[in-house]
Amino acid sequence: MDAFIASAFFTLGSRWDDLMDWAYLIDMAVVSVYEVVGVPSLKGLSADQSKTLSDVAGKFQGRWNQEIVELEKKARVDMANKGKKMLQATENDRAKAMEIIKPYWAEWAKAVGPNAVEALQKVRETLSK
Repeated sequence: MDAFIASAFFTLGSRWDDLMDWAYLIDMAVVSVYEVVGVPSLKGLSADQSKTLSDVAGKFQGRWNQEIVELEKKARVDMANKGKKMLQATENDRAKAMEIIKPYWAEWAKAVGPNAVEALQKVRETLSK
């Protein structure tokens, strides 16, 4: 294996760290967890049940977002402690990476359909990117 893109957390969990000597940390990836409910099932719930489900899912999503950041930090320390050289991307590197990947998302959205194009536009407007 010449290279791979993964979080430190995933790299340790998959034991890919056994295959590498260094890591280039660009912080452009995210570990996502989705709570999925079918629309018919959701519509079958009472308003109170639907609110409870949304509240609980939101609570656990927030908790996961905090926990994964801590797990990633710990995994990076663990990799460094195993002798892996950890190279942090510069601001210039990040800017170049953003320019390279930006057209991909527009192409992806167009291939998926008008809902994806609209969603991408809303995300970009919200993030001012």
